Amino acid sequence: MATNIPVKTLLGYLPDSLIERLSVEHNVDKQVKKLEGKIVFKLLLYGVLSSSQLSLNVLISLFDKIGF
Repeated sequence: MATNIPVKTLLGYLPDSLIERLSVEHNVDKQVKKLEGKIVFKLLLYGVLSSSQLSLNVLISLFDKIGF
């Protein structure tokens, strides 16, 4: 039987230190001034798991509504 896990709970299992380490390792924030890689990763993961049709507009809406 499948168990539904809320996305926020799932994100809680990913420590910020791990995401930050990967961000530094892969240099994702090299030319970023406002939207860090850590936030983009969490937003994309949240969007993929919570929306059946992911688009830029959906991501913008989630970003504004949830306030990553």
